[in-house]
Amino acid sequence: MLFAQKGFNATSTRDIASKADVNLGLIAYYFGTKKKLLQDILQRKIGFYKDSFIVIENMNLSTIEKLNAMIDVYINHMFENRHFHLIVNTEVHSAKSNEHKTHFNNLIYENAQIFHRIIENGIKKNEIRKGISYKYIMPSIIGIVSIHIQSEQLMKKCLDIDEKNKKADNLYLENLRSYLKELLKTYLEK
Repeated sequence: MLFAQKGFNATSTRDIASKADVNLGLIAYYFGTKKKLLQDILQRKIGFYKDSFIVIENMNLSTIEKLNAMIDVYINHMFENRHFHLIVNTEVHSAKSNEHKTHFNNLIYENAQIFHRIIENGIKKNEIRKGISYKYIMPSIIGIVSIHIQSEQLMKKCLDIDEKNKKADNLYLENLRSYLKELLKTYLEK
């Protein structure tokens, strides 16, 4: 959360230790450096997707059902972890953090490979149309969800959703899930 609020460079290990209510030496002992701490955060958060996606990949579901389950996991986790998304946007995508960007991109690439395998198997099983540009799908989903998180107030305003209504939050996420699922189904199915 501190990385999201202050930025990676402006957050000291002393700030982190204070916020976590731990001895400063513990951070050095377990992570070594602040960079390694951020990489560990990325690994755990993005690793959650990989673990979930592998479970979904091995389920006895149709291709579309697997992709729908992946969308549910992705949206739920992204919106529950908005602060993490802010860290990714401010640090990983900045020109200053090439090491973080490479690490992040490698983790996302592993997740994309699972997504691609599911679609490729769906094509082999004749559940998905042949000849589609399916490798653009995951980046498109990431982009759509990212813009909704980064500009949530604007998105809700554009969609005429009352931001003060807590029930509207659930409706907003449900509509986003439904939209992405319908988009996939329309694009992928025969």
